[in-house]
Amino acid sequence: MNYAMSELTLFLERMGLLHDSVVRRLVWEPGVSTLCFEIENLYSNFKDLPEYPGIMSGSIELQEVVQVEFDIKTDENRLVIFEFLADMVGKNECKVSVSFWPAGKISALCRSVCFPKNMP
Repeated sequence: MNYAMSELTLFLERMGLLHDSVVRRLVWEPGVSTLCFEIENLYSNFKDLPEYPGIMSGSIELQEVVQVEFDIKTDENRLVIFEFLADMVGKNECKVSVSFWPAGKISALCRSVCFPKNMP
């Protein structure tokens, strides 16, 4: 569901910046200016804690992407998120920075986002 860009920041903070989550699929569609992160378990950061609700996959789709940069080594067989950050830049744009462990980063500037807001 589409939400205000500022809500993405709140969602990510609530989800522990998606630390330790694995991107199972990454789709960049330049023709429609979208970048989609399909994530195996949005709650990976909470594993082994009492509040861990179990595995829940989901997607975060950046829309109206006006700039994107990839710095990922192709020998990595898993993209494990270290932190997924979003900061407002101006009134209608958001800079998204996703860093991976042990190395790698994706940065994007977008104007709209779709993510699973109604999480337990």
